[in-house]
Amino acid sequence: MRKVLVLASLVALAPIPATAKAAEPVGFWSVGEGQSQIQIAPCGDMLCGKIVWLSEPNDKKGKPKLDRNNPDATLKHQPILGLQILSELKPSADRSDQWEGNVYNPEDGHTYSVYLRPNDSSMEVEGCLAFFCRTQVWPRVPENQQQSLQQTPQQQQN
Repeated sequence: MRKVLVLASLVALAPIPATAKAAEPVGFWSVGEGQSQIQIAPCGDMLCGKIVWLSEPNDKKGKPKLDRNNPDATLKHQPILGLQILSELKPSADRSDQWEGNVYNPEDGHTYSVYLRPNDSSMEVEGCLAFFCRTQVWPRVPENQQQSLQQTPQQQQN
């Protein structure tokens, strides 16, 4: 009986684990049903994400696809491949299982608030403008399928 009481008191005095911290979104993620890969990595004291692979990096003329919808005219000629689309990612103050920051959508040239909820195999990505939100699920790319930043022949010549 004495052993049971000692064990029970040790369990009661053991530190209670803090609320679970959000899984880190660092790594490679498949977007658009496998049409692109995004790599999320540290940049300064936050995280950022850039497009490192596209299934079709070139337009119909064989030239790299460009960020033509960017509202900044000086950036309209930058390639989509290598473009940073996730920025200022940090753990959310509101939820312990979430990261928040900004996402740039090159399809419409707008930047939205983004909320990431990663786990081991996938990540919910919720982009919001005011109260209107859209959620996607990005599968984590297995290590043997991760793409490094590819360059088109035109980019390699520059």
